[in-house]
Amino acid sequence: VTSRMSDNGNNNELMSKEKKFERALERDRIKLAILDEASVVCSTLSFSGSGMFARMTRQFDVVVIDEAAQAVEPSTLVPLCYGAKQVFLVGDPRQLPATVLSSIATDHKYNQSLFKRFETCGYPIHMLKTQYRMHPDIRQFPSEKFYAGELEDGPRQAAMTRRPWHKNPLFRPFVFLDVNGTEYQGQGGASWANDEEAEVVVALVCQLMRDYPRLAKGDKI
Repeated sequence: VTSRMSDNGNNNELMSKEKKFERALERDRIKLAILDEASVVCSTLSFSGSGMFARMTRQFDVVVIDEAAQAVEPSTLVPLCYGAKQVFLVGDPRQLPATVLSSIATDHKYNQSLFKRFETCGYPIHMLKTQYRMHPDIRQFPSEKFYAGELEDGPRQAAMTRRPWHKNPLFRPFVFLDVNGTEYQGQGGASWANDEEAEVVVALVCQLMRDYPRLAKGDKI
């Protein structure tokens, strides 16, 4: 009886594994069918190298890579192996490059993106110059320091981003405050802290709410 019960248990376990395997195959088949029928497929660069994409029966007409200036070249090449007829790299090489922890790799330009390589080689880059997200005073600094003064403001950008507190020199749209504080590593060593800077931030927020009480009614500053 003991032996027979043991055999039944093994059989049940085997059947359970077979059912799980069949369900996994079915899920895989459904995913592949959805991919083959989709007009637009979104993916990270690394996941685009998965076997799911390799088994697709269709090729991609266009590949658009967003934040392309923050990706290392090998990662950018992964989605290009499926026969795309056109590739658009969208990004900003004036912002952060790819995160590469090895100083040796950085010395050998492993942190350079394909976008940056094209730009360095003189490949034509189309720059989007008009911004719609910030006050012109904020735009002026990065435009002069990083974009050769080429950034422009959208229509009525100054009027849409103007606030009453901008009349106060302390609360202009763009201000540098030199705080004589001490920076130290916080508990656990994960991040850095500066108590004096934190105190200045709190003082600024309190002053804003005293001078403009309507700010204190919301949940954001």
